[in-house]
Amino acid sequence: MVVLASLPTRRVYLKPTVLDSNPGNARAAREKIASDLAFDLGVSVPPVVLTTRRDAPRQHEPHVALSLVKHTWQYHWGQIKDDLNGDHEFGIAMRKGLAEAVAKVVAFNNWVCQTDHNDHPSNIAFGMDREPALNSWVFLDYAMALGWGGLWDQGGWESLGVMNFPARLLPHIGAAQLDATLRRIEEYDAERIRQLVERIPGTHLAHEEGQKIINGLVRRRPLVRQLVAQYL
Repeated sequence: MVVLASLPTRRVYLKPTVLDSNPGNARAAREKIASDLAFDLGVSVPPVVLTTRRDAPRQHEPHVALSLVKHTWQYHWGQIKDDLNGDHEFGIAMRKGLAEAVAKVVAFNNWVCQTDHNDHPSNIAFGMDREPALNSWVFLDYAMALGWGGLWDQGGWESLGVMNFPARLLPHIGAAQLDATLRRIEEYDAERIRQLVERIPGTHLAHEEGQKIINGLVRRRPLVRQLVAQYL
């Protein structure tokens, strides 16, 4: 976690740190693409910008993403999952807006192949602020989405099954919100996908890898509805 001199009151996660032996994994670029797609769909993924660490230590990744910490207080899944259904003030706060947040993210995760939201203790959080209207769920860490590790090579975008998601959250899926998000994914403009991916600089994403991501996203649009039906 870092603080920028230009934004001293805001914290960001700088990632990745360790240099990946496979540049094609392009973890920072995947964080950025997922964040931009999520913004268009109203999914609660933090804003991400890309930058280059010109003073990166040896064996550290210079081409990184900065992911905004959205809330004053952020409680991660491993800390709060036992409180989700409680009758106390915190449990009630967490359940407010939960049906919409979960519906949107399970549809989104199955589109982008987010493989890292299972019951991971840190990649889902509930954020709170002094103004309760700003409280929200936050879904983190898309570095291993979008065909990371060659999963979308040679048509692999078609063969992956339903994405794992915390079982305690699945009963809270809002059916109407899920259907609305699925329709937005199915109708998502292919040219918009291309623009979002191709604007990533070559330092962070090789052209060939970017084309695999574009192809996978475009072709997975009609598959998502069938995948998420397995949750219901």
